[in-house]
Amino acid sequence: MNKFVLFGSYTTEAMRGFIAQPDQNRRVAAEMIAEAVGAELLDFFLTKGEHDFVAVGQGTSSQILAIKMATMSSGALYNLRVLEEVDLAEPAALASKALANYKTPSSLGAK
Repeated sequence: MNKFVLFGSYTTEAMRGFIAQPDQNRRVAAEMIAEAVGAELLDFFLTKGEHDFVAVGQGTSSQILAIKMATMSSGALYNLRVLEEVDLAEPAALASKALANYKTPSSLGAK
């Protein structure tokens, strides 16, 4: 399982709900949706600026994509972004192999 960082914005409708009930615990909602797909919410906080919240979770790519799909289709969120923690050792080794065999199109006679 990898760590993920999700950040995004609440829609106008979600903000109206927040204003009407400012004591709503948005972290609980995030925990519930993560648990529903077998992922884990590690941290969640509201932010000001370009995005309204940041969530840090742990799960599979499919679980995190399911969370993104469900929350965006609910109409409560937009501009949801996902960053996935990666270990660059294996991709770097593969890139080294690829680069060793790479030929520019012009060196292959392409026009």
